[in-house]
Amino acid sequence: LKRFIAESVACRNPFEKYGEEDLEYCRWSNLFRELPDLGLDVARATAKKSNVFPWDDARISEYMEEELDLNRLWEEQILKRRNLEEIEEDARGGCIRSIIELDHINHDK
Repeated sequence: LKRFIAESVACRNPFEKYGEEDLEYCRWSNLFRELPDLGLDVARATAKKSNVFPWDDARISEYMEEELDLNRLWEEQILKRRNLEEIEEDARGGCIRSIIELDHINHDK
């Protein structure tokens, strides 16, 4: 997200677009003084120069991060504590927790 923001600001060229006497120029200057890391990131992004805006679908993969498979992680967590047979037995006995866990384990089967 940080990189996307920096590249979005850079493509707008705030210091090229506004003159030093312009209020908007002063606002950008103040922002970069308050957030010097953002200013550095924008400077790096400006050096890259792209013909495609950062928010264009063609560039979306540059900002995507690998998502965790929460279904798989939860199933692994459930099965660390008890095996499937124990969960099934408890579910048959009416244990709400086991019923929910078993539903989750079997959700795509």
